[in-house]
Amino acid sequence: MKKILYGIAMFLLIIGFWKLFDDCTMDRQEKPNMQVFRITDSVFQNYGIYDSECSIEGCYFYGEEYLSEDGAHELLGKIAKGIGITGEYEFDRVQTDSGYQTRITKNGEDSDFTLSLNTVENKSNKNISQSQYIVVDLKIKNSVSSGIYYRDHIGEVMKKYVHNKGDITTDLCIKGNIYGKPGDKIQKNIAKTVLSEAGAGKVFEHTEEDSYSVYAYASQVGNYITIGHNKINLNVAFSYNEQKNITEILVGSPIVNYDY
Repeated sequence: MKKILYGIAMFLLIIGFWKLFDDCTMDRQEKPNMQVFRITDSVFQNYGIYDSECSIEGCYFYGEEYLSEDGAHELLGKIAKGIGITGEYEFDRVQTDSGYQTRITKNGEDSDFTLSLNTVENKSNKNISQSQYIVVDLKIKNSVSSGIYYRDHIGEVMKKYVHNKGDITTDLCIKGNIYGKPGDKIQKNIAKTVLSEAGAGKVFEHTEEDSYSVYAYASQVGNYITIGHNKINLNVAFSYNEQKNITEILVGSPIVNYDY
């Protein structure tokens, strides 16, 4: 009997060890971009920043195959379902200067979703070929954690459809508001906290009368853009609205994709 109990105890100990190992491995393997935005969520809470909104955007090359209007509609429906957009949505198709845009949209109380297929027609002599680009635009209000989840989830879904798997880049920008106009010291402290916790080094900053922006680079954050000879993959920006007496705080990677 003692041997049986000993065996059960050892089994449970091993299971517990492997669970702890798995949990630690998951923490270590969390994508650096996600760590940045979890840090941002914490900073927002500490500084009383409210009305947060996440903007998730992605543009992906689908391929060069011909798709009819029905085919484009079917493709977008499958992608939307994979992302988790269910129920009824609006569908439209318009002609553009370079081809067509087929689009489905769904707007709710806490989110706005647009998924489009941009068809670019390439004419060479008498031949016409098509290049298809899938564009995702999702805005989520008052839930940074949901924004983080969907940013990662959309990237995983798009791997099934993107022609070149190396082109999987989904941007996330987090926006929040703070009452009044915080002084330069407070703005720089907030930016410094985000950069420090993310392991990012400041590259340069830009200050105007009602706005402040700092650009940085973190080696552990994969995607980056080049400005001059500098790599940039993290941007913290502040913009004051005098009429509303509110300052918008934005954190984006590689840069802020909101107008401010």
